[in-house]
Amino acid sequence: MQSLAQYIKSAQDNRLSGFFSLYPPLCEYIAQRHRQGDLVAAFSPEHVYVDLEAGEVEIHTAPEDIDRILPYISPEQTGSLSRGADQRSILYSLGVVFYEVLTGALPFYADDTLGWIYIHLSSTPQPPHTVNPEVPEVLSEVVMKLLAKSPDDRYHSVDALQADLARCHRQWQDTGSIEPFALGQADLYQHLLRRQELFGRDREMAVLAAAYREAKLGRSQAVLISGYPGVGKTALVNTFRTMINGDKGSFLYGKCPQIMGEVPYTPVLEAVKILIRQILSRSQTDLEYWKRQIRSALGRQGAVLTELIPELASLTGGFPALRAAAPMESERRFRAAFTALIDVFVREDGPLIFFLDDIQWIDPASLELVTSLVQDVGGSMLFIGAYRSNTDWALSEVSSLTQNLIDGGATVRKLHLEALTPHDTEEMISSILGQADGIADLVVEVSRRSGGIPLYIKQLLLNLYSMGALIFSPDELVWQYTDSTGQLAGWSEDVVDLVLDRIKRVPAMTLEILKFAACLGRWFPLDILSAALKQPAGALIDYLQPAVELGILLRNSYAGIELADSSYEFTHDKVAEAVFSLLSEDEKTQAHLKAGRALLEARSSALDDHELFAAVDHLNHAVDLIDEPEQRLLLAEYNLKAAMRARASVAFQAALWYSEMGIKLLPTGHWDSHYELSFNLYSQHYWCKFLLEGFEAAEPIFQLLIEKACTVEDKVVLYNDKAALATGYYTDEEAVSSGLAALQLLGLTIPMRPSKQYLARELIHTWWMLRGKTAESLLSLPPMTNRWALQTISTLANLIPPATVFDPGLFACIVLQMTKVSLRYGNSAYSAFAFATYGFICATQLNALNQAASFQRVALILATQYGDSINYMVYYVLATYLNHWHKPLRENLSYGEQSYRLADEQGDVLFAGAIQVEMALIRYVLGDSLEALSRQTKAAKAANTRYGISDLLDILYTVDQYIDNLRGGTVSPTSFTGEGYNEDIVSARMLKTESGITVPFYYLMKIRSLYLHGAFEAAWELAATVYPEREAMVGKISQPEYAYLLCLTAAAVLPRLTGSQRRQAKSLMKRGLKQLRRWSKACEDNYLHRYKLASAEIHRIHGHRQRAIAAYEEAISLALVQGCTLDAAIACELAGKLYLEMGYDQNKQAHFDSASRLYEKYGAIVKAREMQEQYGAAAERLEHAAPTNEEAPHQRVRESGKDLGPSGRFHSLEAVEVAERIAERANLLALTEALESLSSRQDLYGVVERLMEIILERSGAERAYLLAALDENVAVIACKESGDKARVFPSSQWPGPAAARKTSAPIRGYSEGIIRYALHSGVPIIIDDTEKDPLFSQYSFDDGYKPRSILCLTLPAQGGPTPVLYLDNNLATHGFSEELTGFVRRLALLILQILATAGAALNPSQESTAAAAKEEPAPISLTDKEAAILSLMASGLSNAEIARRLQIAEGTVKWHTNRLFKKLEVENRTQAVVRAAELGLLELE
Repeated sequence: MQSLAQYIKSAQDNRLSGFFSLYPPLCEYIAQRHRQGDLVAAFSPEHVYVDLEAGEVEIHTAPEDIDRILPYISPEQTGSLSRGADQRSILYSLGVVFYEVLTGALPFYADDTLGWIYIHLSSTPQPPHTVNPEVPEVLSEVVMKLLAKSPDDRYHSVDALQADLARCHRQWQDTGSIEPFALGQADLYQHLLRRQELFGRDREMAVLAAAYREAKLGRSQAVLISGYPGVGKTALVNTFRTMINGDKGSFLYGKCPQIMGEVPYTPVLEAVKILIRQILSRSQTDLEYWKRQIRSALGRQGAVLTELIPELASLTGGFPALRAAAPMESERRFRAAFTALIDVFVREDGPLIFFLDDIQWIDPASLELVTSLVQDVGGSMLFIGAYRSNTDWALSEVSSLTQNLIDGGATVRKLHLEALTPHDTEEMISSILGQADGIADLVVEVSRRSGGIPLYIKQLLLNLYSMGALIFSPDELVWQYTDSTGQLAGWSEDVVDLVLDRIKRVPAMTLEILKFAACLGRWFPLDILSAALKQPAGALIDYLQPAVELGILLRNSYAGIELADSSYEFTHDKVAEAVFSLLSEDEKTQAHLKAGRALLEARSSALDDHELFAAVDHLNHAVDLIDEPEQRLLLAEYNLKAAMRARASVAFQAALWYSEMGIKLLPTGHWDSHYELSFNLYSQHYWCKFLLEGFEAAEPIFQLLIEKACTVEDKVVLYNDKAALATGYYTDEEAVSSGLAALQLLGLTIPMRPSKQYLARELIHTWWMLRGKTAESLLSLPPMTNRWALQTISTLANLIPPATVFDPGLFACIVLQMTKVSLRYGNSAYSAFAFATYGFICATQLNALNQAASFQRVALILATQYGDSINYMVYYVLATYLNHWHKPLRENLSYGEQSYRLADEQGDVLFAGAIQVEMALIRYVLGDSLEALSRQTKAAKAANTRYGISDLLDILYTVDQYIDNLRGGTVSPTSFTGEGYNEDIVSARMLKTESGITVPFYYLMKIRSLYLHGAFEAAWELAATVYPEREAMVGKISQPEYAYLLCLTAAAVLPRLTGSQRRQAKSLMKRGLKQLRRWSKACEDNYLHRYKLASAEIHRIHGHRQRAIAAYEEAISLALVQGCTLDAAIACELAGKLYLEMGYDQNKQAHFDSASRLYEKYGAIVKAREMQEQYGAAAERLEHAAPTNEEAPHQRVRESGKDLGPSGRFHSLEAVEVAERIAERANLLALTEALESLSSRQDLYGVVERLMEIILERSGAERAYLLAALDENVAVIACKESGDKARVFPSSQWPGPAAARKTSAPIRGYSEGIIRYALHSGVPIIIDDTEKDPLFSQYSFDDGYKPRSILCLTLPAQGGPTPVLYLDNNLATHGFSEELTGFVRRLALLILQILATAGAALNPSQESTAAAAKEEPAPISLTDKEAAILSLMASGLSNAEIARRLQIAEGTVKWHTNRLFKKLEVENRTQAVVRAAELGLLELE
């Protein structure tokens, strides 16, 4: 036997003959398999083996061959159609094979799986006879019929195919040609009624498929489908769903109800409930997975959703309760939580399709939620909305919805489904009946009456069947239609009348049940029906069976569920509407009453939101029938529950309506007889009234509540509610006034605008209460349990948002009061914020940075312990005011992100918006790149645009202008004005606010911009002008940034100043330098490089050039280590200027070029260009400057007999210039690589590896080693050999005093003598030629390896082993120049600083180690969270797995892990586990 692929190749000379020899055994084989009941699922020439002489065929397919059969699969095998593969699927595959046999080519080509699926679904190939003219046209038509996309358009059996092929074969044999004939005459349809395929919808399916493909690529898509009722909108989407069923992803389906009226969020919540239920049916492993994913995504936001979606709580468990939020914040919080939930299914399970049916009845809240989902959900999403085109909604709302979806970033496609054409109608009937002949009269009648609406066609056929006008002949095996009785003459043309006609023929009891069921909606559960009608479920099933048989109802019953848990649905909305129309108005009211009571009785306390709203709506519609006072009070309570649920769902209009209805149901004298119910209903009413109609409309309700409130606690709650509502929605003054009124009721009086004296007294009093207390003692305070204290500290905390804006002194007083309450009554969740803010006071007011660090530690531990919703305020303080005084500034961004996430979850838009601006400020100060700043600003603008905080948007747009200014996009270098932005107008508006967030930020950007563009006088004048207003910067990172800029601008203009101006500049510069020095001692990471640069400027001014040079170089290295690109660029420029003054041409040019490249790296294109234009010309003019008397920075060892002369040059000037410029460019490129590595890699050891690669690449060395040498012992820190990957070795292998260790990775062929010489001499060693060098030619090398040239230099030791950089080249002599030495030395220093940052500094010397050994190590304590993480780490779990296990963010795990490493003084996870076990902190099994 040979493979079919081989046969196709062998038949290429006579394709027709080969085809006619091949088809009989192939078709017979498939027919035999079909007769056996088998489906041939996989088919391709490589898997099919044939023996034509014996007429035998075999198919072998292994799972790994699936990719090879993709060109041959049928459309239904893609999993993309509403039908599965049947016997016709293999005929499509056979058509592909036949096409290939006849033409020598495949009919389609694609690049990947998705491409093949798309091509099989939507591409029609060229007919075979147009590709190979020898193929008869009829035979070509046979193949094209086999390749039809719809199975109905193909042959329905192999026998029919064989009949046509045999006819073709006979004609070809007899005449050499084939006459045209109708294909498929031997087909016999055998399917009846259950056909669900679409007709006439190929274009619409192609549109949906195109939208789906785009969604899979991550592009938001929306398809709006319109059409008349019954035209097939839902059927189209269901078919599409089946089409993509094989793909990963989630499909959400919700239907907007009509009969029940407007219930907030019903369709979207029902859609999610269905999805959650599907998940709940999966294995326990799957449940645990989804639980971790959802809890991780929702965080504390989960509490917002579990109240609305009880099924979610069944999956995830409970979430901590959230504090009450203002209305708009509640709405945004709900949307954020819902978006986060949906995003899980988008990210985890592929594309998400969200289909809402009948959106002409959608409630406004659901509509807004859908549009926000399209905008906010990350990943792939396709929204599909179907609506009736013959409604007012279609005329008035569709265009608005379309625009909102477009504004949200979606591509919107519109589909209008027309009625089926007569041809499509005939095809539909033919498919349903399974025959094409003998139905002409039937088709004419049905087409005329149905108007081409598929629902009506089916209903007409059902009616004809039920009346006996359409029967199946068992003798002739065909359907026969006759209207011998003339029943059709009296039929209505309206399908509703047809349905009613059929409904009226059901038994009387069935009809009564159907009428009541229609009141429940299109879908109704059996248990509710049973409870309402007082009938057993089994009896109801029997009563409803006739309706099922007549196609009026569908029964939804699944394996594994109880009988009573099954449900029914009307076959279409029109059917439900038709039944509902049979009820009179009185009957409808009675039905509502019965339905509402049934829902309450059947579900009792287990009502979900939809059922609660439905029950209350039913009863409210029947309120006139409820006379009993007890029943009216009960309904008032249910309206209160519904109002609270609706408010929690941020459906405030519905909440207002429920509360108003509840109030109407209250009896006379209700404040006396039913105080609690009255108070709660009016409170809900006040809240919603304030939100929807404003302060003035709600104020009378508030005054009534205050008048009727019986307790101080109730009044405090009311004032707190008013403060929350007024915050951001009325005035800060009203919010503060209400909050202070609540405090006064609690016995605590605070002035609205405290004086400095009042604030000083409070500060001293708090400091006195804290005297002698350590961090441990604060953490040991008992939990706060006093009711007054809890209410007071909660009220104080609620005042923080408005007080922050209203008056800084009031803010400080509130924090001090919170601290004192905590000290008196114990710790609470609010105590974390109080202590964090007090730490800020220590850092700024008390000059106690160490104490500030202690209070930060206390705050973080308390935040972890209590985990309350106020934690975002804690992280806000750390990010904005506290962390940078003793920790790297980049950590502030992490705290900022945590603050934003939690504030966003809690709905505190003021804090969320503010922290976004503060993060932009932090990113600005870091100065790593304008691109990073732009990304940060973009996120901040998106958030504040969503929150509508215009003041903050002003400063963010100004940040954009700062970026544009440095990129050359403004009207001049000294102005931020540009397209769409007028600096004069915007700055005036910002300055008018006197905001401590925006005004200082603007000044800092302006000063820096002026300084960078060389407008030193303007920069200095602005800096000096701002000095009296510097108090607004106290505590923030803007404070040291201002001191830094003050020093730089003063140094720039000092030579030009005289008299009092000069004295002022000197004084301010001295004061700024003093502050920078103090701050650099507290936190080197943030301030040391800035202090060094400011110091260098002072040394320069005083004429101490060598000190200035040393400080500049140190500032450059420190800035590069910290990733502060802009500071490094400024330092390089200033150093270059000094080198220019001193006449050091090479150093000058290297620094100028480095500065230019760093400015370019930062993104300041204009500044980089200015550097090139200004200092590039200066370099050429000074090219021949005389050498200075300064000593060379190092001694070079050269081969004897070579006298280089005074110039040290062998080549012409031009050649040197070219070489220097190439070297300079190489240095700049290498430096860029180094900077990119620093900025883009989070793994510091990966950065080290890359820097070693850069050293090797830049130097051209064969090998590069960074060594640690102590006495006679040498170990490898990092190495890179040509052709091998760079490696970094753990510090445990470096030499130390306890035990001398040889390197675990010995250097092949190095000479210890050369290393010892470098160590002892302290000068760089450059060996041009190892064979001729008089000093080193006799030195031996290991392993027979002898390099041609060597560079070996020592680096500064920090009290431990001496670092050594060793390079060699085994191909060239004179491999390393003096100029290269300085560059690779700088990179080596950078590596050491990075390793020190990573906690892998070189071990201390013997003496220091011995001294340290005498000290008793301080005990190490771990928090509960750290201990839990350590335990899971010991089990081998990754950070992601630990995060899922503990239900925290992965970033939080990393943060705790880094703290663990620092506490345990280790570098990696393994060392941490071993060290913890040694200390008894962990038991290893």
